[in-house]
Amino acid sequence: MASLDAEIKRLKRRSKELEERMEDSADELKENYGNMAFNSFIGNRIKNIPILGAILYPWVIDESVQETIQQFSERFFKKSGEYLQKLLSAIFDK
Repeated sequence: MASLDAEIKRLKRRSKELEERMEDSADELKENYGNMAFNSFIGNRIKNIPILGAILYPWVIDESVQETIQQFSERFFKKSGEYLQKLLSAIFDK
């Protein structure tokens, strides 16, 4: 029984560590989403066409677009956190 309690404590510590890493990653994603999206979806192909890259890049990094993306990502990560919390509760509160 003692070893099970020790394992539960270890897993709870590990879940807390993972939760903190997820929060750090979410913050980084929120801060860099515009550039990451531009590079991922459009990539270097569009950058090789200077006029098209010059037209699209300012749109992607536009403040209002960034705000919309940030609002979406905040809602997404809030919901993800709620589901993760429910999952962890279901696993560890039994």
